[in-house]
Amino acid sequence: MRPIPIVIVLYALAAVGVAVPPGAAAQGVTTATLSGTVTASTGQPVRGALVTLSGVGSSGAHETTTDAGGAFVFGLLAPGSYEIRAEALGYRPVLARTLVLSGGDRAHVPLTINASAPPILTVDTVALAASVSGRWSAGSSTLGAGEIDGLPFRDEDLAQVSALSSPFDGALGSQGLPGSMTLLIVDGVPVYRAPHPLARAERASFAAFPRSSLGALSTRPHAGDVEASGAAGAYLFATTRSGPSVGGLSLGGAWSGGPLWSSSELDISGPTLTSFQADGRASLEASPTSTILVSADAFQSEAPLGPRVAEAVAPTLAGLDTELIATLSRPSLERFQRFSTSVRFDSQQSASGYFFLRGAVGYAKREFEGPGPVTLARDAALPEESVDFSVAAGLVREQRRGLVFDFRMGVSGSSRTFDPATGGMPSATLAASGTRLGVVFGGAGESSRVDGVLLPAIRWNVAGGTLKLGLPLRVSTHTVHREGLGDFFYSDGPALVAGQGFATVLRAPEADFVTREFGVFAQYEFEPSPGVQTFFGVRLDQETAPGGEATLNSAWLQAAGLANDDYPKSFTQFGARASLLWDPSADGSTRLFGSLGVHHGDLDAGLLGELFSQDTEATSTRYAGSGLSWPAGTLPSGATARPTITLFGPDARAPRSAHASAGIARRLVGAVSLHLEGAYRRTDFLMRRRNLNRALTPQAADPNGRDVFGTLQQSGALVTATADDARRFPAFEAVWALDPDGWSEYAGATVALQYSTASSGLAIAYTRSRTTDNWIGAARGHAGAELSPALPGSGGAWAEGVSDFDVPDRVSATGTTAYGPLTLSAVYRYRSGLPFTPRYRDGVDANGDGSYRNDVAFVDATLVDPLLAEWPCLSGQVGGFAVRNSCRGPAAHALDVRLRVSLGSVMGREASLVLDGFDLIESGDGVVDDALLLVDPASTLTTAGGVVTIPLVTNPGFGRVLYPATRGRMLRVGFRIG
Repeated sequence: MRPIPIVIVLYALAAVGVAVPPGAAAQGVTTATLSGTVTASTGQPVRGALVTLSGVGSSGAHETTTDAGGAFVFGLLAPGSYEIRAEALGYRPVLARTLVLSGGDRAHVPLTINASAPPILTVDTVALAASVSGRWSAGSSTLGAGEIDGLPFRDEDLAQVSALSSPFDGALGSQGLPGSMTLLIVDGVPVYRAPHPLARAERASFAAFPRSSLGALSTRPHAGDVEASGAAGAYLFATTRSGPSVGGLSLGGAWSGGPLWSSSELDISGPTLTSFQADGRASLEASPTSTILVSADAFQSEAPLGPRVAEAVAPTLAGLDTELIATLSRPSLERFQRFSTSVRFDSQQSASGYFFLRGAVGYAKREFEGPGPVTLARDAALPEESVDFSVAAGLVREQRRGLVFDFRMGVSGSSRTFDPATGGMPSATLAASGTRLGVVFGGAGESSRVDGVLLPAIRWNVAGGTLKLGLPLRVSTHTVHREGLGDFFYSDGPALVAGQGFATVLRAPEADFVTREFGVFAQYEFEPSPGVQTFFGVRLDQETAPGGEATLNSAWLQAAGLANDDYPKSFTQFGARASLLWDPSADGSTRLFGSLGVHHGDLDAGLLGELFSQDTEATSTRYAGSGLSWPAGTLPSGATARPTITLFGPDARAPRSAHASAGIARRLVGAVSLHLEGAYRRTDFLMRRRNLNRALTPQAADPNGRDVFGTLQQSGALVTATADDARRFPAFEAVWALDPDGWSEYAGATVALQYSTASSGLAIAYTRSRTTDNWIGAARGHAGAELSPALPGSGGAWAEGVSDFDVPDRVSATGTTAYGPLTLSAVYRYRSGLPFTPRYRDGVDANGDGSYRNDVAFVDATLVDPLLAEWPCLSGQVGGFAVRNSCRGPAAHALDVRLRVSLGSVMGREASLVLDGFDLIESGDGVVDDALLLVDPASTLTTAGGVVTIPLVTNPGFGRVLYPATRGRMLRVGFRIG
């Protein structure tokens, strides 16, 4: 794999270093705006009051006076902590503290001053809540600095924190789209993550950003304006801290194991586990108006995972290496480590100039002692080693009144290696029991990318509003490689020991390529009347894919008449957004909002890598019979390796989403706020696969009318098709055509309540939603699972229905309260069970199309009757083929709690004891056995009169959790200074 070119980072640092002016000020997503009112205790606005905004420490001070309505405003503010002072002749001054502002914030602070006869000798002090502007902003969760520090998280990464916004999950997925479609924007600059070569929803840790460096985190299912682009799904906005900051150090340990802490779902007494966390930050005043902030984290978490092989299955593996059987039969250990650091420089000498420079780098490793993770599906954690870095700079200067120049740039890099667990053993599945051995298919590989972005823009006050124009530019280098360890299937343990089964192996070279994107946008923001803010914007982007990376496969062109290197090289993408915000009372107590827009995502780097690597040199082998050596992962010499190809259609393009939302945020009574929002999203041009090498006409049918395309053969509980009659072109294996005919629709509503005071806070959010699509198999992490079989009575549209990513109910709740020296914080999360389709076991190719992961079960009344009472989802399907994603697994719960005990002062700083409890409510979810019917190994497959009959029996374990996802309870004890 090509190393990340560090020279680009040095060049970026040098470029921004020479551009620093003697003063700076940022705006837009890197700056904040503060507005407010000054009112007398009689309720009358105070005109001409002097309002002073001072940075806590050395961020400078700004002054303004109120207008006839008592209103004031400060713009172009650097992120940080501030105090606000208001004073007027004949009134006691009021001092409000402390207000934490992040990039993009629009805070509103109403101040009341009391009349007082001179001489005035006292100042009224007001304590502001952690987030005056409200946590719930435009339908998404926004966390302030104090909350990020105070809440416990087992996995200390951005994805876990973002899951507090109920539309989001722990893999950054949102509104029915996987996390790979969520874009991270830090300090106003996009940061990209190297993708897994195959999985769409794998867990992403974003190692470069230590939690101690985060100033705020905002999750938004769609972007607020046209300046943010590049995601068909959601956006995650983060702001790193700006100094000054009180330095802090946290050290702790955790122990888990024994009956108290081991999982009841795992039914094990796991080994003693050790985890630790250390973090700290310190600031330096470089000048009266400039600060440097350094943050660093070190983190390790260990957790038990269930064994791959149950006690009942282990004896059937006799004949394999005894140590291997022991490894598969005992719990494994997941260990995640992360080390990261960041440095940020801020300078704001006046209200008309602001500059920042930030760098971050991190290393993360997830490894397993034992067999490791079971599946790639959804948010599975994979064995991984990664290095991530991000450098960003921002400069804003008001050239003259009403004209602001905004320039941001950044370079980010990500290098990830996915090493197979258990010594590189390929995947192996026992079809009779559903037991999975070795590394998951496609789990091994590596990828990297380096991105450089330039974001120049100007903001111009014109015609009573603000016009913003920009010319964003991105250049990205990619490397993608998927190791072909192979996928092995056996009927049962004795068949595995005898080497009798079915296997596929894919081998493809590494792909290196470059993508580019250039855009132009314009947006206009104005207030048609007091309290009403509107904006609309348009954007045009031109994204280019490499034109010479795919080599023409002459043999395929001669056989099929299709050129695999003929695909669009550039894509013109039009986007538009508009929004409305109405504050009817002009004091922030009630806000009505709505937005709609169209925006595009970027080209899928994983699919581009597949296109360029599977052109002329890639081969695939499909073999059934004897001589399959596992765990060596070798095929017999008679197995035939055929070319495999991936090609884009002539209308290939990046996905496009259209969205609409509307809602209300209202302060009810006192410190209680309500948020309601409804949202709709439609995404088109999702890539779906067709195997162009499947036989054109079926060879036979099964008793239920399902077409059978190739000759089936049975081996115990396996049914496969390897003969050439299953291939349209016998000289080739799979030929994948990627067509942008996939779509996804989401409709949902969120209701949230927030209670916030200076000493306590409570927030709960509930999202009810539904996602439908035709993106079959998208969550399974395997190419063959994405095929859409044509089933009788479905009208060819069987794949349309409940999405693989549909989660109807999500709840997140957070709470913090302080009483004397004690502070208690808690996080609770809930989601509905994940959907699944009643089908056959992996390794059963019931329709002979060459795919062994996409066959749907026929719900035969004589077979499934014993399951109807336990699984009502089957009742309405008896006598027909199972409806896609018609059943659901168990719901998931999570409860984490933190208790902080103040111990007084050490070296002039507060010292405290911290106790964290994780997974206190254990979740019963995991990998579900979705096989409704099993092949009867005691009977044989028959063919008569063009009808192929597979001997089937009911799976008594249908719907049970094969591999629990819980990682056991954990207790962590720590000590903190600062």
